[in-house]
Amino acid sequence: MVFSATPAQEQVRFTGNTSADATLIHDAFQYVALYVRESLKCPNIELVESEVLPDGAIKRDPARPEGTGPATFERWTVTFCGKKRPFLIVFWPSKEGGTMYRVELSPGTDS
Repeated sequence: MVFSATPAQEQVRFTGNTSADATLIHDAFQYVALYVRESLKCPNIELVESEVLPDGAIKRDPARPEGTGPATFERWTVTFCGKKRPFLIVFWPSKEGGTMYRVELSPGTDS
């Protein structure tokens, strides 16, 4: 018998524009879902609305893992338990190949 560790997450509707492929969406979403479940005490996410942010929309910080090199910044607005919360998702090329990502609450969002 096979169990899915996150059965409800497989049914989440994901809309909008993203630079990520299905694997990156899945991987980044796991961190969003964990935060919603553990910190916000909601077991269900109904919707993720994504948008690629224009260049310059986010102030770059060289101390962040992506540094000041090429990166794509996205806002994923997550609907859960009747509430919405925006997350900032950052994707950048890894020096070793592939793509790295970072997930955080959007700036100005209460934790």
